[in-house]
Amino acid sequence: MKCLLLSLALTALLSLPAVSEAPAEFLQANQLLQQRKYAEALPLYQKLLQGEPDGHSLLFNAGIAAQQSGQAELALRYLLHLKELEPAAPDTRAALVRCYQALGRKTERNRELAEVQRLHFASTDPAEKSQPGFLRDIFRSGPFEVLCQQFYKPAGAMQLLYVFVSTRDGQTEPEELRIGVESSDIDTEMARELKQIGPKDRIYSLDGFGKGTHSTFEMFEKEPAYETIKAKVENILKGTARAKSSTHP
Repeated sequence: MKCLLLSLALTALLSLPAVSEAPAEFLQANQLLQQRKYAEALPLYQKLLQGEPDGHSLLFNAGIAAQQSGQAELALRYLLHLKELEPAAPDTRAALVRCYQALGRKTERNRELAEVQRLHFASTDPAEKSQPGFLRDIFRSGPFEVLCQQFYKPAGAMQLLYVFVSTRDGQTEPEELRIGVESSDIDTEMARELKQIGPKDRIYSLDGFGKGTHSTFEMFEKEPAYETIKAKVENILKGTARAKSSTHP
């Protein structure tokens, strides 16, 4: 059985068979992957793939390990093979989104991104339907590994599009700071009244959330491109971006 472990914390991403079926080397590789020791996990997955070249979980996790080891082309080969085996799996297509993002191949990334969303909304699997979003990107920014979750259908008074969670090298727990892109009903109505945006448009903000703190770094009069947001998130993590407003306890 294969599953995607995805939560707002985004602290783990593994494809797992039933425990009774898992060989010791696979469990060891998964543990290394959870510890973000990607270069150590990869050869273990590769060894297991020699005996099971069509192993779905092996291909999925080997793709993660290869990409995060700086071998995105190798990761792509694993993931394209997995796509041949399970073309309708949203988590496989999401992994391809991340891989193409790392390779800078935006056309292919956008194609897979559309497929992730189409497959999610067409799915009849309760587990898949219950997922609020998917892991859109994993990238390095200075001493941080950063994971971005994209939400399938932003809703509510604070429509959340993305959440970025960072973990500093040498640490096991993510940083307290969460960075998100959201569209507030209150901000949107105010912007419409002031004629800053059209009657059907929404306003978006790039916000940081810490322990009892909230900072707004940027406002956008239309939904910003992912590359724009990613660059600004990196500036926040570098400490070179100043908040336009902040609240503290």
